[in-house]
Amino acid sequence: MRVRMTSPHEPPERPAIAVQRGQVVAVGALDATWPAFRWCITASGTGGWVPDRLLERISEGRARVRSSYNTRELAATAGEILDVLEEDRESGWLRCQSAAGEMGWVPVTSTETVGGAQHTDS
Repeated sequence: MRVRMTSPHEPPERPAIAVQRGQVVAVGALDATWPAFRWCITASGTGGWVPDRLLERISEGRARVRSSYNTRELAATAGEILDVLEEDRESGWLRCQSAAGEMGWVPVTSTETVGGAQHTDS
């Protein structure tokens, strides 16, 4: 599937994190804007938003990662066409690849299917 960006997406300034299945992370609050995501901090002290459903609580403030995940977001401009590599409808994000070969997540709400209607969160 291919999508067109209906609005630009700029990743946050903080570095992306990659968590691996079985890794233990410190966990914080759910995100106010994207409530499917929980703030996680790796053993190296780097933080990022991970889908809450991928975390298994093991104690107060700690969780084990159920499935590997990379938080890297993709910078994209309005009108840019992207190839969808993975759909995470529950969280509202798509992992895409640009024509230049860059990969990362973009919000579903900023895309429309090429030749079709805008994505919805349902």
